[in-house]
Amino acid sequence: MIYPFKGIHPKQEDAEEVVIQPVDTYSKENIETILRVNSKSFLNIVLKPKTLQEKNTAFYNFLNKGLLHEDETPCFYIYQQQFKDKIHRGVIALINLEDYQKGKIVKHEHTLEEREEKLKEYLKIVRINAEPILLTYPKEERIDAYLFNVTNSILPDIVLNHGAQNHQLWIIDKPNEITQVQSLFLNMPAFYIADGHHRIASSTLLALEEKENIKAQYVMAGLFSENQLSLCEFNRILSLTDDFDLSILLQNFEIVEFNEFIKPSKAKYTLRFQKKWYAIQLKQELLKNRLENSKYEQLDVVICEHYIIKAFFPDCNVRTDKRIQCISGKAGIEHITSLIDQSENLLGIFLPPVSFDTFFNIADSGDTMPPKSTWFAPKLLNGLINYVL
Repeated sequence: MIYPFKGIHPKQEDAEEVVIQPVDTYSKENIETILRVNSKSFLNIVLKPKTLQEKNTAFYNFLNKGLLHEDETPCFYIYQQQFKDKIHRGVIALINLEDYQKGKIVKHEHTLEEREEKLKEYLKIVRINAEPILLTYPKEERIDAYLFNVTNSILPDIVLNHGAQNHQLWIIDKPNEITQVQSLFLNMPAFYIADGHHRIASSTLLALEEKENIKAQYVMAGLFSENQLSLCEFNRILSLTDDFDLSILLQNFEIVEFNEFIKPSKAKYTLRFQKKWYAIQLKQELLKNRLENSKYEQLDVVICEHYIIKAFFPDCNVRTDKRIQCISGKAGIEHITSLIDQSENLLGIFLPPVSFDTFFNIADSGDTMPPKSTWFAPKLLNGLINYVL
């Protein structure tokens, strides 16, 4: 079940100045410039104040000044993000955190208790969800048809541009339309966390701590079916020492040098080393053994860790080792290649993306993926829709 809520958002005339991209996408220089020249930016709430209580105060200052506006009745929000010819459509709504505790909201990554506690303390004082948790589900034609109809037949309430991205928001506030949206999601057996594992875990901790606070029992989420999301890979860059070369991989891989990038596929990866391209393929007997094991053991990121990273760094902790960088395929082959080519000691490992079938199977099995296995788009904006706890 999903629930409408009284969202707090900027009006159309202020939206482009108020709303921000996810904070971690800004450089330090960008942040300093924005804070200096734009007093309306949501960065003045999430970054400028020194204490958590000051962040809460800054949020209500925006509300009192009219830079943010609270809807009078509970609403659903239809959101569309477009970059070039790629369009993502979804619904922003509340999810009951009890569903997370019952396993109806399924995770695919482990979380760190220390970070959960830190984010819980943040929510306890700041009291706002400013960025929806990103949830997905297997494609559902009725929902896709509804979203297509709304976004192609009704003018949006808020339109803004951030760089080359266009963002549009429709406010669904009529009782019959709210009932229609709820009915579309009524029999959804589960949602899957695409992005926001720590945020939903910390929200659950707060809900358990504040059982008498009805608002704290919910969290704001963006709901996008699998065919409304883009799922990209995370590639790896290893910092080697002078005495390493690729021959160490010959025990487990067939290696062929190429003149150009070769698109990776299952157990077939592309390496960039000392400005040369190599295609490598896991030997058949090893691949056969992997395919007879669990879905987890078949993940390319797990194969990469076991047979490539551990070959160079046998005793490393892949989660914390500074010699291992993870970079999303969204950055583009040309950009990633330029990073690798900066040093002859850098080895680039290009992996194929995880399929949605594999993503759902891993989550349904109760297994989890290694960190930096998946990268999902769209990345949802901060401050476009806010929920107060």
